[in-house]
Amino acid sequence: MIRFFLCAWLAVGGIAVSSAASSTGQLVFKDCWFVPARDWPLTQCGVLKVPEDYAKQRGQQIELPFIIFKAKNKRQKSQPLVIAGGGGPGYPLGIAATDMKDTEGSVWTNWYYASIDAGRDLVLIDNRGVGSARPRLDCVEIEDTAMDLLHQKLERKELKKQIGQAYAACKKRLLKQDIDLNQYHILNAADDLEQLRLSLGVTQFNVYGGSYGSRVALVYERLYPQSVRALILDSIFPQSIETYEQEPRRNYEAIMRIIDKCNRDHHCQRLMGTDLDKRLAGFLAQLDEQPLHIRAISPIDDQPVDVKVTPQMFFDTLYMALYDGDIIHQIPYFLHTIINGNRDHLATLISEYYIAEVSVDSIDEGAYASYACFDEIPFVDFTEARQELTKYPLQHYSNELVFDHMEIMCEVWNIAAAPSNFRQTYKIDTPLLIYAGELDPVTPIELARPVIDNARRWWAAVWPNVSHSVMSYSACSDRVAAAFLHDPETDPFIHACAKVADKMIQRDGDASLR
Repeated sequence: MIRFFLCAWLAVGGIAVSSAASSTGQLVFKDCWFVPARDWPLTQCGVLKVPEDYAKQRGQQIELPFIIFKAKNKRQKSQPLVIAGGGGPGYPLGIAATDMKDTEGSVWTNWYYASIDAGRDLVLIDNRGVGSARPRLDCVEIEDTAMDLLHQKLERKELKKQIGQAYAACKKRLLKQDIDLNQYHILNAADDLEQLRLSLGVTQFNVYGGSYGSRVALVYERLYPQSVRALILDSIFPQSIETYEQEPRRNYEAIMRIIDKCNRDHHCQRLMGTDLDKRLAGFLAQLDEQPLHIRAISPIDDQPVDVKVTPQMFFDTLYMALYDGDIIHQIPYFLHTIINGNRDHLATLISEYYIAEVSVDSIDEGAYASYACFDEIPFVDFTEARQELTKYPLQHYSNELVFDHMEIMCEVWNIAAAPSNFRQTYKIDTPLLIYAGELDPVTPIELARPVIDNARRWWAAVWPNVSHSVMSYSACSDRVAAAFLHDPETDPFIHACAKVADKMIQRDGDASLR
């Protein structure tokens, strides 16, 4: 998911499976491109080379670096846990050389108990076109445009023009590099995972997918069910849901969940009042009439930058902050102080959750375009999506521009869409463990419904006071995942810490959320 500026095939099992079912990848182990910290597990690094186009086995190759964090005491016949790329699509896992400098916050720790401590290797690999992958479909043109617009408030027509020009410039540059933008999509990403499995000589993978990675994991299981032992789906984002048509409601509910939580807490209610939603609506209306001029710090160079805070920018900043489990509980306080005139707090949020997201922490926009214009945007009814905006007035400040952005992006990118039956539901025999955060702004538990309804064996939990990406914030969820991978057919909620979660456990003949 992204906000505005952040924002030969054979039919098998309903969708396509490619010639990648046989081994076509080349795997080379090499020295790691980072220096592990002293307390890290043993690491092994390498590069998987696969065809850019699986229909052209002798054509251009792409490179997918990977890292294997070795189990402490590897158990006999244990199968690795592979992480099916980052979210987005287009967000990296953080395994590129530039990201691995900060060893203190390495992402591998999210799955420590479920993998390394449990006697199984942990494998990290970015999706094609993303992060450490080569080529990387990043669009500096879009990031530069977003930075240029920080101090402007353009009319909608001019804004759409600038978006289109930025995507066109990026596309032109990528095409000059002989990159086939039609090949960077979820089906090929699933094929890449299968090539990794075959090249490593592994019988089966356990697969973790978070956010868009959960969609990659599900598609991999659909194409290669015998290759997957178990699936952990964190902040699930399946292919069969209506995304943008329901986005206005989900965005509104995400904001109201945190405000309602404050209203139910006596201390928070006393400090912030009970009308925070009404004051937020009034503040956005004021920004629409007269944007605020502030000076924020650019995370690019730590220098001051002039910013014109429009309601769109503020709403998007607020929305991105909802993803952050470390700050989400402070959002009512920040809203209260900002609405009451605290410009320092406003500048801090804009710097960390808007400017950073369109610059140093930005998504790989070209990858996002290729993936989303293949499996998501072509299937969206934007007429229905815009009609939904009338029910949730706050949302027009952001969602309307998001819809414009997506339509323009795919018009410029102009790639082939996924097969028409890509979004159909299907039966899943592989055991599933599904996580959702109570405060998740983008992938609430309701999105699990089409998957649960078609799964043979599943376990699910909503984790209280957690936002997006449960395993990034809950050590207990890692321990539950370890129990699940030990025996995917039995109840994994055996640890006392899991009592806080709102668990949904499959009963015989019952696959309902309760």
